Amino acid sequence: MMSEEKKIDLLDLVVILIKKKYLLLAVGFITAVIGYLSIYFFIDEEFESTAVVVPYDAGKGAAGMSSLLKNLSGLPIGGLASLGGGSSNLDLYLTIIYSRSTLTSVIDKFEMRKEYEEKYFSDVLKRMKEDIGVVNEDDLSLSVTVRNKNPEKAAKMANFIVEILNQKVYDINVKKAKDNRAFIEKRYNEVLVDLKTAEDAMLKFQQVNGVFEAEQQVKATIEALSNLEVELARKQVELETLTFAMGNPEAPAVKNLRASVDALKKKVDDIKSGRENSSVLISMGTLPAKAIDFFRHYRDVKINSEMMEFLLPMYEQAKYDEQRDTPVILTIDKALASDKKVYPPRMIYTILISVFSVGLISFFLILDHLIRNATDPKIKYLFRNILSLKEKQV
Repeated sequence: MMSEEKKIDLLDLVVILIKKKYLLLAVGFITAVIGYLSIYFFIDEEFESTAVVVPYDAGKGAAGMSSLLKNLSGLPIGGLASLGGGSSNLDLYLTIIYSRSTLTSVIDKFEMRKEYEEKYFSDVLKRMKEDIGVVNEDDLSLSVTVRNKNPEKAAKMANFIVEILNQKVYDINVKKAKDNRAFIEKRYNEVLVDLKTAEDAMLKFQQVNGVFEAEQQVKATIEALSNLEVELARKQVELETLTFAMGNPEAPAVKNLRASVDALKKKVDDIKSGRENSSVLISMGTLPAKAIDFFRHYRDVKINSEMMEFLLPMYEQAKYDEQRDTPVILTIDKALASDKKVYPPRMIYTILISVFSVGLISFFLILDHLIRNATDPKIKYLFRNILSLKEKQV
């Protein structure tokens, strides 16, 4: 019975609304007209203009540096080859666009304080930020959209923001290139000094010790000493044989042969002791130390020469990057004045206003029906007191 009473009550309500259908239709039509006209005359239209940009030259200098490092992969500095990096600069662009300095420049140029009519500048900044939209298109491009009541003004603002973005990114890249050039130049000059010092030290060592090509000179010294010792051994055998054969140690032939043996001995001793005046042969007594010292000097010259070959192209690239004056942001689509508004959606707002008005009138019609036909004394008492309270207030 209770569910049946509820159904009857619901049907009664539907009947009430149907009886008042002309009133509801009139309310819906009137509020729709009033709402549409109110939106048309009292809410300003807003238009959007969009500029599409892509990073044109960002990171090119770093890419050039990376290629130089890869070409020098034989050096023990492989970690530097990743300096070029492949990370996108789009996050940097977002930071620049929404920075206080950029927003302030746009506000001042286009007199947005007058348009926004805000008391505090922080509120002006907030409104300006809300009117700018930035969309990252698959990490390849950036869309900068500006909303304004004037379509031409919106287009000019979007293009102006792109100009600011390009200039600030350019300034950042120039600063980085300048710092990079200064660092490489300092290291390059240090290597120049180290290379000259190493070359002078090696030249002095060669002049003092007579070691010019350690490997070849060591080989020549050992071969010369071996040949002399073989010749000395042969002469000693001949001397012993001749002395025994002649039976007279003072014979002229024996003396001559003994003199040859003594000369060979002296030659061998001179080579071993370093008294040999040859510019090619090295003293056997100092052979290991001189060879090691030579290779140490040679290593210092070699290392600094390799560093010079490594730094010179980097230095030239850094100087080029510092002096380069090319755009870093390429504008694919410049912002143009739009002839289609994006706000307000008049039809949607009109429908919402009309539906709300009809619903509100329907609510009061149903409420009036419930008050008139209420049988519960509590409900009657409640509504009677609410109405009396209203009357007293009036």
